[in-house]
Parts: sequence; C-alpha cells; structure tokens
Amino acid sequence: MLLVQAMIAAAAADGRVDASERERVLARASAAGVDAETRAFLEAEMAVPKSADAIGAMTRPGLTREAYAAAALTIDIDTESERHFLSTLGNALGLAEDERIAIHEQIGS
Repeated sequence: MLLVQAMIAAAAADGRVDASERERVLARASAAGVDAETRAFLEAEMAVPKSADAIGAMTRPGLTREAYAAAALTIDIDTESERHFLSTLGNALGLAEDERIAIHEQIGS
C-alpha cells in the first residue's frame, strides 16, 4: 500500500487530486486486482492524502527508489507545487539528486 499512498500523495501535491490523477491511481489499482475494501481505502486516502514527509517516514530503505518513482509516474510535474512535492519526497527518502535524475530517466518523466 505504501507505493499507492505515495502515488496519491503526489497526485494531491497541487492541492487536489484531479480527474486524470485519480483515474491513474484507480487504473493501476484495478490492474493489480484490488478488492472493494482496498478500493474504499484508496478513495479514503485520496480524500486525506499523506504528506511527502509522512511517505518518507513510512518507507523502508529498500523501497525508497520505488516510492519516488511511483509518485513521479502519477503526476505530470507541470506545477511548482508538484516539483516541490518531489523535491521534499526525495529529501525525505534520502535520495541524492543523481538518483532522482536516474529515476526520471528510467520512467521517462
């Protein structure tokens, strides 16, 4: 669930989860075969998403790159608030700038 929470937090970085961001989260969840209870959890999480710092604090060391990538894949990174969110998340996850750049290159964002 952590990666999904990172996606939702990123989607809300500009103050709201817009329709396309919401659809991306739910489409990935559906592709993973989530049940109704999990979908309800996702809806609740989208109503009150976690902060970048909270995601960083929740993330085990082995999942830092994946959490950052999940967040970056979810958003278009076209606003200052979204760039700030990813910067804050990267800092909270302890990712160096070169690691962040490599992730963006890998995911094409």
